[in-house]
Amino acid sequence: NSGLSRQTAFKTIQAGIIAADDGDTVLVYPGIYRECVIFRGKNITLRSEEGAAVIENPDSIAVLFCFGETNQCKIQNFIIRNSNIGILCILNSSPVIKNLTIVKNNTGIDCMGSSPDISNCILWYNIEKDFINCIPSYSCTEDPVTIETFATLHNIHSNPLFADPNAGDYH
Repeated sequence: NSGLSRQTAFKTIQAGIIAADDGDTVLVYPGIYRECVIFRGKNITLRSEEGAAVIENPDSIAVLFCFGETNQCKIQNFIIRNSNIGILCILNSSPVIKNLTIVKNNTGIDCMGSSPDISNCILWYNIEKDFINCIPSYSCTEDPVTIETFATLHNIHSNPLFADPNAGDYH
């Protein structure tokens, strides 16, 4: 498929990323995408078109930034769930991560040698940790951090009251 319309949409998010050029926006239609999404150093925006599409990769990584992506690389408006690591940022990557619901992963976001801009996210029901080596701002997280850090970054530590988390409805 060409990926230029709903009727000719790519079957995977990764196919859209491969076809994209710097500055492009890759729109993802609602659905469940079981894959590892790798940005490949491209400065693109990846966002869910209408409603939040779901990215999951059981037993592995759902979203990977590992090619030194800059703050011109963005991911927004997704639910990332049921993976070993929801988002992994390594090798000096600094993407913008916003408006995501990151739930039921072993680890929500793990960063090593990277500094992503994480904001307006919900990190909840992650088994080990919501985040490692990074701290979101303007977000709701189950992991407690010092009160001073949370106040400074405008985070909240309060149950988001999902509609029906047992059925996977995270509205």
